[in-house]
Amino acid sequence: MSVKRINPLIWSEIEKIENSNIKEFIRELLLFEREHISEDKPRYSEIYDKLIEKYSKN
Repeated sequence: MSVKRINPLIWSEIEKIENSNIKEFIRELLLFEREHISEDKPRYSEIYDKLIEKYSKN
């Protein structure tokens, strides 16, 4: 998945976030959503839960 597929305005705003954990968390969420946007029923909650757990430990 390429950053180019995420709206550049959104991506540039994310780059301004100082907290690296929050920045990476948001990046991963957006990339996941973009990758699965065409699926009828993507399993967001499962991935969201994993990412929340991953970044809440930091």
